[in-house]
Amino acid sequence: MNHHPQLMLVSGDMAIFMFFAFMGRETHAPRDANLIVNALPTLLTFLIAWFAVARLGGVYRADVITQPRAAVVRTLIAWLMAAPIALLSRAILLSRTAIPWQFAAVTIGLVGALLLLWHGGLGWSLTRRAK
Repeated sequence: MNHHPQLMLVSGDMAIFMFFAFMGRETHAPRDANLIVNALPTLLTFLIAWFAVARLGGVYRADVITQPRAAVVRTLIAWLMAAPIALLSRAILLSRTAIPWQFAAVTIGLVGALLLLWHGGLGWSLTRRAK
């Protein structure tokens, strides 16, 4: 079995979450000398929640990756389950008593849109390549 599409998908997912964590940190703490270290709690909580839910939800199955509609549906369902877990985990890890609704909305919307575009786009590309 060729695992190249799964590796591409996982790599892209990691890039999306790194972009989210590092750009978010840079936006709220410009020129932070410890950007990477200070972004890690957000990055790790989101990566762990996402990969756990995505794996259980079959997001990385070969038959899902190569079908754009299935890829988008599975990704959407997995993200809507993983996002609240990640938000809550991050709040607990950072000893936050509340999760600002603005942060939750931007996080769910931005990361969700990027994941959907990436998964759907890769599925479309793989389907076109196979023809």
